[in-house]
Amino acid sequence: ILFVTDGRPTVNVTDPEALSKLVKENNKGNLRIFMFGVGDDVNTHLLDRMSDETGGLPEYVRGGEAIDGKVTRLFAKMSHPVLTELAIEIPGIKVTEMYPRQLPDLFRGSQAVLVGSYEGAGDSVIRLRGRVGDKKEEFVYEGTFPEKCTDRSFIGPIWAHRKIGYLLDQIRLHGEEKELKDEVIRLSLAYGIETPYTSYLVLENSDQYKQYGLAVGGARPVAGAPATSPRPV
Repeated sequence: ILFVTDGRPTVNVTDPEALSKLVKENNKGNLRIFMFGVGDDVNTHLLDRMSDETGGLPEYVRGGEAIDGKVTRLFAKMSHPVLTELAIEIPGIKVTEMYPRQLPDLFRGSQAVLVGSYEGAGDSVIRLRGRVGDKKEEFVYEGTFPEKCTDRSFIGPIWAHRKIGYLLDQIRLHGEEKELKDEVIRLSLAYGIETPYTSYLVLENSDQYKQYGLAVGGARPVAGAPATSPRPV
């Protein structure tokens, strides 16, 4: 299904959570929904979520942008699924907290980026399974999982971003449980990621940086009331 919308309903059911639930309950045939968001005021969170949960893809065009290239790109992906129903296995390595939790289907011109934590170390094969049409396929790669790795420090913040996004979705779905909120705040403080529960404290002079034990020019995440943007002080 190709859904052309701005993602902002104005009649009948308008709550994003209720809409997402309706789609999940009524999509009996497991149809993929490809979102084509139009305009400068698009509810990308809702459209991304609906496409992710159904195995589709989103595409967006803003006012004034050429629409033909965006339509062509989305149609090319829709028409050429490369691998569906993905599953990954890494024998000998215990992988935990991998994001996204539900592996996306692969279409021409798209990619899947998976991040997670693991226990164990050493060389291992990485088996990627899926379907090409009605045929099952398996691809085998070689990987090395070191006990410590200092040259891939950029992966940690990516993983933290993904986990925070997942936790915030759980809070929206199930309510603000203390355990979920505390974990969002912990990751935010550990990785310097802004969330609805933290903001950034930008200090004015070197004495204030020394007071907080920070390098000059650094930023201190502060847990507290919800904030949507860095808060200069």
